[in-house]
Amino acid sequence: YAALGKERRKARKTLAPFAEGCVKLSARFCCPQTVREVDYLNYLRKKGVTASFMPKYLGSLSSPSYVGLAVEAILPTEDRKVWLLGTYLAEIKDADESVWKRLEDALRATKREMHEKGVVVSDIGTANMFIVEERGVLRPVIFDGYYIPEHIPTAKYIPWFRKLKINRQWAKPRDV
Repeated sequence: YAALGKERRKARKTLAPFAEGCVKLSARFCCPQTVREVDYLNYLRKKGVTASFMPKYLGSLSSPSYVGLAVEAILPTEDRKVWLLGTYLAEIKDADESVWKRLEDALRATKREMHEKGVVVSDIGTANMFIVEERGVLRPVIFDGYYIPEHIPTAKYIPWFRKLKINRQWAKPRDV
């Protein structure tokens, strides 16, 4: 558990409901991104928004020193392979065109679903996305960056700004 001293026992109790998930903790005094992410994920949950590219949001947690969120853990199993996008790209670099087309189709479907569901991810990159393969089907899973960084989050409430934000994020190649 990522807690110090006296808070270790409290952290175990706080994290217990999220034992099957992945917990992101940030120091309370320097965590505006995590606070925004919790706020946005709670907003999406309240609106009933789910998407194939989003890990299930399990909830938020806080202590006097930390604030955090928990999401479904995306782990490999006998029937499921999981790669970071960057690792997957390195693995398929010499593959034939059909492998690249399959990945491109999966990524395009993810972008389309983001527009349909109105979900903004502010940090799309190879280090924030898994490629999950189950039963021969590729599915991108974006596990970080669910927040709108602006002080006045127009993209959260106005579809036109949301569309611009989504398109801008997909136009910025990162970590490649």
